[in-house]
Amino acid sequence: MTNDGKEIFDEKEWRRVCDLIIAESNPQRMAELLELLLKELEARRKSNLSKLQSNRSGDGVVTSKGN
Repeated sequence: MTNDGKEIFDEKEWRRVCDLIIAESNPQRMAELLELLLKELEARRKSNLSKLQSNRSGDGVVTSKGN
């Protein structure tokens, strides 16, 4: 994921990277590809969590005292 919140991987890219990992015989390169995948997954998780929290605060539920 880029700093502006846009996803780097689309569906085709996910499949391509997974295929590369499956076919990779070099353990070091496989670890690098897996790290790339894990970073993207973590970025998506954080983005989804942020969106969920944003939706909760905007759904009519009072989030601060005194209202």
